[in-house]
Amino acid sequence: MIDIELECLEEFTFIGYPNRDPCDINMSGCKNLKVFELKRHRMIAKEWLQPLLHNFQLLQSLVLHDCPLYGRIRISGHHLRCVEISSSNGNLGEYPIVNAPNLELFSYAGDINSFLYSMETSHIQIANFKLYFNHLNTRKFFQLKELLANYSQAQFINLHINPNMVKFQQKDMTSTPICGVRLTIDPTMKLEGRTVEFSIDYQALVDGLLWSIQPEILSLKLDCKPNIQFLEVLCRKLGSMRQESCCKSTGPRCWVHHLRHVKIVWGENTTCDSTEILKLLPAFRPFHIISFQFKW
Repeated sequence: MIDIELECLEEFTFIGYPNRDPCDINMSGCKNLKVFELKRHRMIAKEWLQPLLHNFQLLQSLVLHDCPLYGRIRISGHHLRCVEISSSNGNLGEYPIVNAPNLELFSYAGDINSFLYSMETSHIQIANFKLYFNHLNTRKFFQLKELLANYSQAQFINLHINPNMVKFQQKDMTSTPICGVRLTIDPTMKLEGRTVEFSIDYQALVDGLLWSIQPEILSLKLDCKPNIQFLEVLCRKLGSMRQESCCKSTGPRCWVHHLRHVKIVWGENTTCDSTEILKLLPAFRPFHIISFQFKW
């Protein structure tokens, strides 16, 4: 047992050993704690963490990184502004119950789970998602659509996806009742698609994301090869759009049918079309950001 009795303590970070259980700590005297971080613990039991969180009535920021949870932990508090829950391997154990009505920043790394849909999100301004997919298929695109719809009021949604395989088939869109729902991300979404060992079908990734998400602004930073490949496929798709031949008129409409206009911006508000972007691509540097402003 470690006793920490510091009433003036406002920030505390507890880094553990992945192969050991966390030691027991008593922080009942730390009534003014505002920032609490737990990192790299093998397993966090509800009976251990819940009393700690309940004691921190003024807590503003909570970080749980690589800490699989054992038991449904409730994360709540009217002062809580920032919550970060992440796992390097996607193993988060049992998912927490998050009930923080004034939460402004939420970061999550793991697989898509139902607890993400039940959170109070009305005050969230920035939502960061790093999502793991073994197989990003049509059904997963629908789940992604539902997830981001729950956070559509946020000013910034940063999306980092890491799929091993991507498959999107338009005929599968009839298999779900939400195929007519459309989502606008306002005002920006940043996409990162990274992979090392697997070959990604970027045509399927472009079609799946733009059909399921339909962002108002999509920004790509050219700091990695997957983002450049995604940009190339998207620009070629935009440069060869033919609504009358892109999909069957008797089936569900693809994203091209919903697109009215797109404006491409880079640098200091420099605009150009998709063909010009492809010509300029060899001259771009990793710090360049290309933004697509869509009108649906």
